Amino acid sequence: MPMPRRMQKDSKPRRVNKSNREGLAAPGSGLAQVADQLLGLYRKNSYRGTNVDIVYWTIREAIRNGLVISGTHLTELDLETVLHISRTPIREALQRLEMEFLLQKSPRRGFVIPVLSLNEIVEIYEIREVLLGLVARCAAQHASATEISLMEQSIARMERARDAGDAEGLSQASAQFHRAIELASKNRRLQNLIRLNSGAMPLYEFTDPERFAPAIAEHRAIYEAIAAHDAPRAEQLAQEHSRNALKAHTRAAQVVDM
Repeated sequence: MPMPRRMQKDSKPRRVNKSNREGLAAPGSGLAQVADQLLGLYRKNSYRGTNVDIVYWTIREAIRNGLVISGTHLTELDLETVLHISRTPIREALQRLEMEFLLQKSPRRGFVIPVLSLNEIVEIYEIREVLLGLVARCAAQHASATEISLMEQSIARMERARDAGDAEGLSQASAQFHRAIELASKNRRLQNLIRLNSGAMPLYEFTDPERFAPAIAEHRAIYEAIAAHDAPRAEQLAQEHSRNALKAHTRAAQVVDM
């Protein structure tokens, strides 16, 4: 079963001139309509360091957020036109993304964002369940008071997004919460494994408003277990949360595919 098309989102970055837009409008490039948004992501990630790092995180975030969808072709020329930088860092960033299975080589067309099957999504979640359980256990063992406070702040942000009916804000706050747990685990190798495993998945968990309240409750339960330094409980709750997220992802994906 092919993975459904991803929904595109809007943001407000700086402009790209008209001639550049027209140069990107070739069939299959998939970038003409999102050139401004990609520029915004590039600017947002400018703190990352080198141009290679900035391009890498720009494309990775665009894939993760559904700004560029499965089946979209990415070429050095298109990205050079949109981002106004040389091809060398673009080439290195694309190769790095290919090594992480976020892109695939496409004959004579640069790279393509792969279409994940439902079985592949399930495999990713099966690995994610183990990793999230372990990272929650480690966080419960090592989290400082400051890190625990950051988790609580993320949950409060999720609740505000829920009250506003803001699915994107809720997704961002959820990512912030999980990132706080990863940092609290004090295990960099584990953090890298989570990033590599989950990076290619589109974000479907919060497309259904009925998922908002249960997801927040699950996050709060994980937070309380970590705050109590109850490692077995934190691990169990994180694994249950991952299983529930898979169910929500699968339901949402089937709806989008209709």
